[in-house]
Amino acid sequence: MNNQSVSILTDKSEIFYRSIVDHSIAAIFLSSPETGGIYFANPAACRIFGYTKNEFLNLNRESVFVADTALQKGMEERKATGKFSGILTAIRKNGEKFLCEASSVFFTDTNGMIKASTTLIDISGRKNAEEELKQINERYKLATRASFDAIWDADLVKQTINWGEGFKTLFGYKVGDHPTGASLWEDNIHPDDRERVITKHNKILNDLPEQNFWSDEYRFVKADSSLAHVIDRGLIIRDKNGRAIRVIGAMQDITALKLKEEELIKTNNRFYTASQATSDIIWDWDIETNNVEWSDSFTLIMGHKLPPGSKLPLEFCIGNFHPDDRQRILESLQKAIEDPMQIKWTTEFRYLRADGSFAEVKDRGIIIRDADGKALHMIGAMQDITDLKMKEQKLINQEIQKQKAISQAIIDTQEKERTEIGKELHDNVNQILTTTKLYLDMAASDPVKQSEFIKKSSANILYVMNEISKLSRSILLPSLGDIGLLDSITDLTESIKLTQELQVDFTADPDIELILSDNQKLILYRIIQEATNNIIKFARAKSILIHLSICKNEIELVISDDGIGFNPAEIIKGSGLKNIQNRVYLFNGTFEISSSPGKGCELLIIIPLQKASSD
Repeated sequence: MNNQSVSILTDKSEIFYRSIVDHSIAAIFLSSPETGGIYFANPAACRIFGYTKNEFLNLNRESVFVADTALQKGMEERKATGKFSGILTAIRKNGEKFLCEASSVFFTDTNGMIKASTTLIDISGRKNAEEELKQINERYKLATRASFDAIWDADLVKQTINWGEGFKTLFGYKVGDHPTGASLWEDNIHPDDRERVITKHNKILNDLPEQNFWSDEYRFVKADSSLAHVIDRGLIIRDKNGRAIRVIGAMQDITALKLKEEELIKTNNRFYTASQATSDIIWDWDIETNNVEWSDSFTLIMGHKLPPGSKLPLEFCIGNFHPDDRQRILESLQKAIEDPMQIKWTTEFRYLRADGSFAEVKDRGIIIRDADGKALHMIGAMQDITDLKMKEQKLINQEIQKQKAISQAIIDTQEKERTEIGKELHDNVNQILTTTKLYLDMAASDPVKQSEFIKKSSANILYVMNEISKLSRSILLPSLGDIGLLDSITDLTESIKLTQELQVDFTADPDIELILSDNQKLILYRIIQEATNNIIKFARAKSILIHLSICKNEIELVISDDGIGFNPAEIIKGSGLKNIQNRVYLFNGTFEISSSPGKGCELLIIIPLQKASSD
């Protein structure tokens, strides 16, 4: 083979391998083993790290990898063996850190130079998925521990059952990390119930492919040989052909409930006699007939007369729900009844009295079901909590008024102090002006030093002008009544832009000027002033966006920046944020901060117009 043939083959091989490198989903780059400088990066590396090929040529090892213990050990291993593979932490162009699987090897190029070839794959998504799966499993284990039911997961293909800890807590059987055989469940069903339960269970699984739910009530033998009455329910999972392959469910010990149910039947007359003495309104809803039987306290507390038998149609009861509460209550009842695993129901709402007034009530009910989980009765107690609600609201209103008074006092004090300080500083400025006048007088009498004195006077005057301008904006009350809120905010933003360090964009709905009181205008101006001061001091931002708008009956103020951000849960609120919060709460508004490290900050303030304080 001649040299020309060898050259042609070499060219083809280079094209072939370069094609592989260029189309690889893994990041590949070549670097100097000594300096770490990068000679080459493939498209995948550019995509993963965010650099262009030319930018990569100006980078080195420390630019793309975190210089931690893992990197140090990897470099030592590669130096000793000529290669390395492991997990490293890489850095994107935007500063984001991510985990990657990296492998690196030494090789000698055609010029005899030793270089390092490094290949890496971004595994941050996989790591996050693994962590999320781990957390899901942990939550499942915690849920089974916290549940009062015996949670179970039956694999119908393997004929095994995984039991939650409730199986031991309720029935005394030891459970481990491994599944048990299905016979543990079947063999401990009471002999008189076993055939019925298993026959029904198998019929639903094998003969009713459209059914995805199974439930039954039976007696179960505990580990100590005692009997428990249980309700067992399961969600059936089927394959695409309708074959049941898995059932996930919960076994609930209702022994105490059964005893209470039997006792309830035996003592029905005594129950209704006792209901006459309670301050609650006892009711019994027959779900099949939709009639509600009420205790006599219904007439005593609500004023509605009861017919013989004390039963009223459900429609009458629903009609007495407050119109604003009715749909919510009906949906809550419907959901409770249709869920075969729900036994208790509770809510609060307003109920119409016979005199046309509404009572605040707390209502609680117990759902009685048959063996199939069908709701038959709902027995409950309605408690009139009107007085309690009024007292609670009174306390809340008192607290709100107290907080408003405190906030107003803080704001009044701050404004007074700022005004006094402003006056004092203005008086101090007069000393500089007095000195300037002396310079001018001396300039008039001394032609030789006239130019020098005039120059000093000019410098003093310029200094005084700047000081007065800054002090007026930051300390004295803004003259909103003269130039308006929007012009005052614009003036504030323009003064910030004069520093040439921050770009400030301010937009607003022009109708705001017409609907706000002077106090509201002042509050909004101070909030913006405080927020921009905080951004200038701490955010290291390049731009600020301020937007003021009307949304229905609310004023919405959004202030955002592109600075370094922070964790709102960790930062301690300083006087700046406290002042903003106090001003917002004074007008019954809401105050929200959205920020995270490296993501800037957004401040959202909403003030209701109808609740604004009067001037």
